[in-house]
Amino acid sequence: MSSKRSSRLRAGQRSAGAQPAYKRTAVRAQLRGAEMLFAALLAVTCLHRTLNRLHYTGIACCLVR
Repeated sequence: MSSKRSSRLRAGQRSAGAQPAYKRTAVRAQLRGAEMLFAALLAVTCLHRTLNRLHYTGIACCLVR
C-alpha cells in the first residue's frame, strides 16, 4: 500500500518518512564554515602565506555563524 501511495506523490511532495529539509541546510552551513578554514590552512601550509589579524577575524566570523 505504501508503494502505491509514494507513486501518487506529486513533484516536490514528500512521504511521511522522508527527512526534513532543514537538516540538509544545516549541514551545508557547517561545510561553508569549514571550507573557509580548510582554504586558510592550505594557504598557510602549501603557499607559505602569513595571515594577519583581519584574516583570522574573518575566519572566526565564518565559523561562529
